[in-house]
Amino acid sequence: IKIHGYRGSFNDKIEVMYAWFIEKVTGGDTPSGEVKAVTVAAFNAAPESDTQVYELVGTIGGTINTTYGNFDLTDETGTVYVYGLTATNLGYGAKNDKSYASLGLNEGDKIKIHGYRGSFNDKIEVMYAWFIEKVTGGGGGDTPSGDFGSGTLADPYTPAGAANAVKDLTWTSNSEYQTTEDVYVKGKISRIANKGTFTEGGTYGNASFYISEDGSEKDEFYCFRILYLENKKFAEGNTDIKQGDEVIICGKLMNYQGTTPETVSGKAYLYSLNGKTSGEAGGGDTPGGSSVSFSTNSDAQTWAADTDGTYGSGYATTTQGLKIAYYKHTSTSNPVAPNANHIRVYKNSALCIGSTEGKKIKKIVLGCAPDSGTTSYCFDMTGLEGGASATADKEAKTVTWTGSASKVVLHANNGQVRVEKVTIEFE
Repeated sequence: IKIHGYRGSFNDKIEVMYAWFIEKVTGGDTPSGEVKAVTVAAFNAAPESDTQVYELVGTIGGTINTTYGNFDLTDETGTVYVYGLTATNLGYGAKNDKSYASLGLNEGDKIKIHGYRGSFNDKIEVMYAWFIEKVTGGGGGDTPSGDFGSGTLADPYTPAGAANAVKDLTWTSNSEYQTTEDVYVKGKISRIANKGTFTEGGTYGNASFYISEDGSEKDEFYCFRILYLENKKFAEGNTDIKQGDEVIICGKLMNYQGTTPETVSGKAYLYSLNGKTSGEAGGGDTPGGSSVSFSTNSDAQTWAADTDGTYGSGYATTTQGLKIAYYKHTSTSNPVAPNANHIRVYKNSALCIGSTEGKKIKKIVLGCAPDSGTTSYCFDMTGLEGGASATADKEAKTVTWTGSASKVVLHANNGQVRVEKVTIEFE
């Protein structure tokens, strides 16, 4: 069976507490292979398959057929048509048993489903889908109160949602484990870990603490070795964390030893501390508009097949209102992406980031891939368009551009820049 629950203990014995049933996974009712959790945009871009099962979370809408369970499913990345949702997994190709009505779902409910990528008359569909759980709107007591969130900046995971997001991730050893992509988690600091603050922890430049939705010790999530605002190390003069602070965490999550949901050490940072996203937490500059952040190898990005060295090669995403491209410029080598989870912008090649909606960009932060030996892949970049250059911080492994432009072109004239994360703030 598959269940959801909370990690607890009694008399030093680890237990799954307050658990609830999700589905039966034996007896031939679940296909072999791993279920892949994706956004709607990633599902729409995936190939058709009668073996790969996808997990989708979205809101019910459109014209709803309450007999067979046909409707539109929408998340922050797009919309897809669900052609038949049943209460349980009947198997690929099975006849719809008209069990949708028994689920008691309504337009506007946010739900989690499993299904297959198919199409009919060139229309992409979730086919032979079955219900997993209702995420919002109640659910007859089988779902914890509140919204788990979707992990985006606009809709961050709750601490319980973050724990739920990593429950199926595998852990083999300290060097071999699964992680999420970069996601956002919002909560209040409920406890500080042992030597968890920068003041107590000394010279490592990070902090460790627990967060929950309301600041209590119920349904906590462990934030392990979190970096400071703007993905930089804590430093003297920075406002330290304390119990009761409201934070948004950005980064990768894991399920440590298969039992402890937490952030990946050094791969997550304070996106905001009590509402502030940069500088000192007691003041500073909070973006007045929206921002987006993603890994360069994210499923949400679609890479073009050509790297012919002309402007416009690379990849683009319209769901986030952006056009991003790399091109050879005066380099002898085409940029490569993704390669080991990052873009390689070789010396004398360029990276372009522009808004498809005409919005002005005020800040770009490129998170660089880790050093290889003594070589650093984090260099200043010259601004060819946008009116400013970008400055490298080798310790933080970031290259930061600030200005005001709807299109920014950065030239890697000092050395190869390997980009594994892009964060963009709009005016």
